[in-house]
Amino acid sequence: MLLGLQVTGVTPDPHPTPDVDETMLWLTDRAPDVRTAVLVLGRYPHEQREHRLPLRRVDLRRTNFYYGTLIKVDLGDSNLAGSAAAGVHWEKCRFWNTDLRKTQFKGAILNQSEFIGAHLHGANLPGASLREADLTDASLRRANLRNADLRGAKLRRTDLRGADLSGARLLGAQLADVRADHDTKWPAGFTATQQA
Repeated sequence: MLLGLQVTGVTPDPHPTPDVDETMLWLTDRAPDVRTAVLVLGRYPHEQREHRLPLRRVDLRRTNFYYGTLIKVDLGDSNLAGSAAAGVHWEKCRFWNTDLRKTQFKGAILNQSEFIGAHLHGANLPGASLREADLTDASLRRANLRNADLRGAKLRRTDLRGADLSGARLLGAQLADVRADHDTKWPAGFTATQQA
């Protein structure tokens, strides 16, 4: 039962797990029916007034999303560590406090214009590949982006207040009008004048 969170038959490991197990089988091999259900339910077109599909606190480590589209899915407090999400369009999705360590987001679209887009408030993204991802207007408040690859990412008007970008690669990132504060940690050698 997917919505009852009996994804693996046991409760997920503590969130976040101490390390990302890159030897773990892909979800396609561990629980192919669960992976299919997530992708099918995630594509269901919702009306504006409808609530998000609640997939909170689920163990979806090492999921391959195959350049798909997910609409209004709430993945808050879930574990997606080590997943492959390159080119995925996350429309109106929520990732509050989600473990996204070592997840590949190259070319993914996680933008929000007005009410559209993904919320990554407090997301755990150390070492994640967000290269060329569109994070325009996204909320990355208090997100852990240590050593993340943000080369060429669109971070226009992104909320980075309290975010930790220590060691992040920002070459070619579009940082116009980002929101930062004294708690924002930038990579060594990065200065506030480089935000424009």
